[in-house]
Amino acid sequence: MPGVPDVHVMAEDGSFHWIELKVAAFNAVELSPHQCAWLSRHQKGSAWIVVYYDRPKGEPDFLYVYHAADAVDVRMLGLKHPCRKLFEEPFDWAEIWGLIAPAGSHSVAGTEAQTEENP
Repeated sequence: MPGVPDVHVMAEDGSFHWIELKVAAFNAVELSPHQCAWLSRHQKGSAWIVVYYDRPKGEPDFLYVYHAADAVDVRMLGLKHPCRKLFEEPFDWAEIWGLIAPAGSHSVAGTEAQTEENP
């Protein structure tokens, strides 16, 4: 289906997360109209845009993390649109995943996720 994000993940708690992956060498982020529409339609869920900014050799690269609600602005403004979080190489993958899928913050099959505080 046109516009569906590149990655679909189910976390250990049963929550689902969608991630559109992009690479940028300059400011522009190439999101298609179908991708913007899909992301905008699913902005109330856990849907994200992760942009790898490939910098010149010898300089650290960056990951820009945007929520689906930012899709149209990211298409129009590229990396100039403020991201939810900017990560510099070497990337802290645990922190990145914690932003995209915070533990215990999503429901499972219509019920609250189990945590130590909520067995």
